[in-house]
Amino acid sequence: MCAITSAPAKACPPASTFALRVIDAAVAEAFLTALAPAELDALSRARRAQLQVDTALRASAERQLERKRYAAALAERQFNKVDPDNRLVAVELSAAGKRR
Repeated sequence: MCAITSAPAKACPPASTFALRVIDAAVAEAFLTALAPAELDALSRARRAQLQVDTALRASAERQLERKRYAAALAERQFNKVDPDNRLVAVELSAAGKRR
């Protein structure tokens, strides 16, 4: 649409379409320039939130691994306490306990 004649863009004089393109480009540039700080701030906040989530997940995984290591060490200590002649029975009792 021609801003000068209100006719379709094809009927618009070439100078006015050039001027509108320059104005559109200037407005777009001003808009993006104004938006940039807000965008960077939002990106920074999102990055900090992601780092917090990553840290929490890593800490959770480390705690879970520590619990599993402790359980394995406890099972090994309990197994070693059993008389060697009764170890087969101990293994069967342990497996039965895990199935329950």
